[in-house]
This record gives sequence, C-alpha cells and structure tokens, in this order.
Amino acid sequence: MLKFIFRRALESVGVLLCVSLITFYLSKAIPGGPFDQEKKVPEAVKKQLEAYFGMDEPDWKRYLTYTFQFPSLPSTKFPNRRVGEMIASKFPVSLELGAYALIVALALGIPSGILASLKPNTALDYVPSSLSMVGICLPTFVMGPLLVIIFAVQLRWLNATGWENPSDKILPSLTLGFYYAAYVARLTRGGMLEVLNQDFIRTALSKGASMVSVIFKHALRGGLLPVVSFLGPAAAGLIAGSFVVETVFAIPGMGQEFVKAVSNRDITFITGLVLFYASLIIFFNLLVDIAQVFLNPKLSFKD
Repeated sequence: MLKFIFRRALESVGVLLCVSLITFYLSKAIPGGPFDQEKKVPEAVKKQLEAYFGMDEPDWKRYLTYTFQFPSLPSTKFPNRRVGEMIASKFPVSLELGAYALIVALALGIPSGILASLKPNTALDYVPSSLSMVGICLPTFVMGPLLVIIFAVQLRWLNATGWENPSDKILPSLTLGFYYAAYVARLTRGGMLEVLNQDFIRTALSKGASMVSVIFKHALRGGLLPVVSFLGPAAAGLIAGSFVVETVFAIPGMGQEFVKAVSNRDITFITGLVLFYASLIIFFNLLVDIAQVFLNPKLSFKD
C-alpha cells in the first residue's frame, strides 16, 4: 500500500503543477488588475505596488513564487494578510457546512437507493427515482431561495442568512446535501440492482437468509462501490465550500471568498484557493481508491 500511495503522490505533483500553470495564465487573462479602482491610482504608486507584489518580475519567476510560496504571500487586496492565514480562517466554516451536507446526502441518498433497488419498476422505485431526478435537475441557486421563501419568509421557522446559531445551518446544509443526495440515491440504486442479481445473493436467500441480512452482510459492500467512487470529488467539493450556497446564505466560508477574490483580481489568493481545492480533490480521491481496494476483493494496490 505504501508503494501505491507513493506512486499516487508523484502523480499528484504533476497534476498540481498543471493546475497551477493553468490558473496562473487564466488569472493573467482576467480583464483589469488588482490595483484598478474607480479613482485611478497614480502610475508611480501602481509601479511600487507591482514591485512589492513581484508583478514586475518575469512570468516564470512569478509562477514559481505563486505555486510554491502561496501560503506566505500577501493578498493583493488585503496586503496585511497572508494567503495561508486567510484560507485557515475560512476553511473551518466550509468544513462544517460540507460535513453537514455530506451527512444529509448519505442519510437521504443511501436508504432511498436501497429501497428503490428492492422493488424495481414499482412505486417504491419510481418515487425515490423521481425525487432524485428533481434533485439533480434543480440547481442549488434555485433550491436555496425556494427553501428561504418557504421556511424563512412564509413560515418564519428559520433564518434566511447567518452562521451563528444551530438553526442557521439547517437550510444551507439541506440545500447542498439534497443536491448530492440525488446522485447518491441513483448510484446506490444502480449498484444494489447489479449486486442483488448475482448468484451468491440468490443462494443466500435460498438458504433461508432474511432480506435484511442479505442486504447488510452481502449486498451493501458491493452495491456501494459506485457511491464510494463518487464521494471522492463530492466530499472535496462539499468540504471546500459551495460558491453558490455560501453566497445565497451569506456564509463566511471559502466559497464566498473565492468569488470575491476573482472580483478583486486577487491573483495570489485565487492561486492559493485553487491549489488548496485541487489538493483536497487529490487527497479524497486517494482515500476513495484505498477504500475501493478494501471493499472490492477483485482489486489490489498493484492495479
């Protein structure tokens, strides 16, 4: 397993370098600059600022600096704050939101998928599948305002924005979690249907094993393999923070900061956030690959 992890770590370095290179040149292509304001900055002051942030250096040198030293670099919008410090201050909020949303997604998606697979092409299958399709087709920027209108404006049970009280976290967690629950439900249904049609399942049932025992002891391990594969990038996206959900509910997480960083042309902060997101995705994909080997006996770390 250590050789497998080491090999994947080497591959990840190449991926991160490609991501950082693309981010660097896309950031340069953004119209305007970090020092452009309604009131034009004097040219001499602008040159001093560019020299302070290393923007007058060659592209190759700026790229290496942004890629390998981004945690210690100052933000071009907030020069008194470091990029690493800003990420560290916002990440706990996004981590909490992502954890709640992941719990919602798994709690709704897995049972719905299992129920749908037990009675295919019946009402028990059509209802969860239809709800899953609604969840997939209904984006978070529509689901969020709808929940706000119903539960915050009309019923007045919950607050529309904020992240201070426990009740403030219900609507954003449901908005983000329901979207991913739809995918989890469909993947669980497909995986379970494939496993339940296997010979060893019919053998277990013919020997008198109950359906509950067959599901939890035999079918669930293989049926959840598609879900495990999906949870790698999904967990990274959830924990890194949703741009839309954090903006709609005014949550002070990394997603909202990313939107602000792009608007402010804050190149150092943009680079840091992208590399942080990419690292999370790579890390969770590695965990998924390891989990798949343990869940699927046909796989090994040598594959």
